Amino acid sequence: AELRDKAAFVVGGRLFATPKFLAADKNQGLAATLASARRSGVVLPNAFWLHNKGAAGGDAGRCMGGVEYDVPTTVIAKRDGYAQCGILVPNPYFVDSAARATGIFNNNLYGHHSTPSVLNASAARPWARRKATAFWRGKLRKATKSCVSEIGNYARFEAMGLTLKNHAFGDRLFDVKSTFGYPLHGEWYNASWLQQRNCLDVDKDFGGPKKFEKLVARLEEAVDHEKMYIEEDYCDYKMLLHLPGGTSGSYSRNLNHLWASGGVVLFWKQSAPEHYYAGLEDGVSHAVVDMVTARDVATRVLKDEAFAARLRKGAAAVQRDLVCDSCLTDYVSEVLLELRSWFKGELALDGRAALRETLRGIECTKMGLVELVLANANGVGGGIRYRKLKPAATLPGEGEDPTCLELLDEAYPPNAEGAEASKAVRNVADAFGRGVVEERLEALEKRIKGLEKHRKEGKGRSG
Repeated sequence: AELRDKAAFVVGGRLFATPKFLAADKNQGLAATLASARRSGVVLPNAFWLHNKGAAGGDAGRCMGGVEYDVPTTVIAKRDGYAQCGILVPNPYFVDSAARATGIFNNNLYGHHSTPSVLNASAARPWARRKATAFWRGKLRKATKSCVSEIGNYARFEAMGLTLKNHAFGDRLFDVKSTFGYPLHGEWYNASWLQQRNCLDVDKDFGGPKKFEKLVARLEEAVDHEKMYIEEDYCDYKMLLHLPGGTSGSYSRNLNHLWASGGVVLFWKQSAPEHYYAGLEDGVSHAVVDMVTARDVATRVLKDEAFAARLRKGAAAVQRDLVCDSCLTDYVSEVLLELRSWFKGELALDGRAALRETLRGIECTKMGLVELVLANANGVGGGIRYRKLKPAATLPGEGEDPTCLELLDEAYPPNAEGAEASKAVRNVADAFGRGVVEERLEALEKRIKGLEKHRKEGKGRSG
């Protein structure tokens, strides 16, 4: 059942999965991105895969040291680094504007991030008029699991400590606080309990037990009691701090909008990559910091104009070349193309005969396959819903499940119109074998060259 509800098919540009696949909030982001990609003219190749929506990424227990999943698998993050199995795809909060227009993200779970709105706010706030502060707001959750599983929460606690330590210096270099309306759990105020957990380096990062106890006693100062900030508010600050996620220490949705905010992105040192991290570089797109180095790096950003300008330009390049609307939809399409190529998907999915043979012996009725579609035909509002498959006209043969034949007839109808549909799908496949692939590769190469040029410019300057 676990694998069944992670499975997804794209056949003829249409997405098929189980109702439980769509019931998972984070899977709705993938479905919305695929739907908006198709509406924007992106050709989705036929493919089959499993999607792991877990914040930690692939199962590290069975998927490290070269051990692979049995079937192609996509993941949204890899808490333990690139060695975890699975192909990285955008996290579900990283959606293009068209996907957000479906209405699926208009709730508190997904926030209100709109890239055009953040870009407009950024343009209206010149660098010279921004607050000379490193800013962050987020949740510090209750820490009940192992140190490894809670690495994000301890990183957040440490960063909140920067606010308290620097207030002692008499400045406001860091404004790192727990979000308004989310009081901290009692254990964070218990210095003895925190030291017994042994998840923090009290001597190195806090100057020893006595200083640590004094800092913890002031922790309430690092809780925001005044305002709930929205994404556009981040554009008021020169530096924007990114911290690991609080759920598992992996990705954090907060980073998604920082690249468009016009500030310098300070990246807390961590090992968990997302789908676009190969295009990032410390000192060019962002600056890596930790509890020890954060103050020096932040001070340099404020004093070294060339350094700050380079980092701001690098962050803007990430927004423009890696996480823009078309970047996201093109990337997802290219992932499916790679899956199709590596696993020879055309042999299993292209054409009525191939798909029928692939489905033979599979218990599709137990899977309960449905089609995932936009609730409204124009793609605005209503979100994503599932549509039950029509009864199959094709009669089952030996080893064939009736529901599998429903999928077959939906993808390749067994009539004259179906022949045209099959021809259209074959034409799509042929296109991927020729021009579309070349076109996508050329676009990708241009982006890579742009990033390389920016890196060389950055390295050629002082600092």
